[in-house]
Amino acid sequence: MNLQKGHISVESETGKGCHFKFHIPYDTIGEN
Repeated sequence: MNLQKGHISVESETGKGCHFKFHIPYDTIGEN
């Protein structure tokens, strides 16, 4: 999982070779 500015990017691969990616914008998470 990569935390980027304003977005959380998640890439996962299943055993069947399916790929899915989604971005979740967030306002409440600041820089750690």
